[in-house]
Amino acid sequence: VQGRRGAFDAAGNLWLATSDGVTRLRWPTAAARGHAGLERMTQAGGLTHDSALAVSGDREGNVWIGTAGGLDLFR
Repeated sequence: VQGRRGAFDAAGNLWLATSDGVTRLRWPTAAARGHAGLERMTQAGGLTHDSALAVSGDREGNVWIGTAGGLDLFR
């Protein structure tokens, strides 16, 4: 499932683009391995900009985040 503001990756994690960064909700497959929870990514941590506009995934399982400052790739 993909959308402008959120997408699920191949591991079942939900990635949400927000006006103050990106949030990854490790759910549900990661939760089964004891890694549930929220992870925040911001410009201070390396994101190109805090204003995340879109999120999408590709065939290889990469997650792409479009921000006001550029394009970020998470593998």
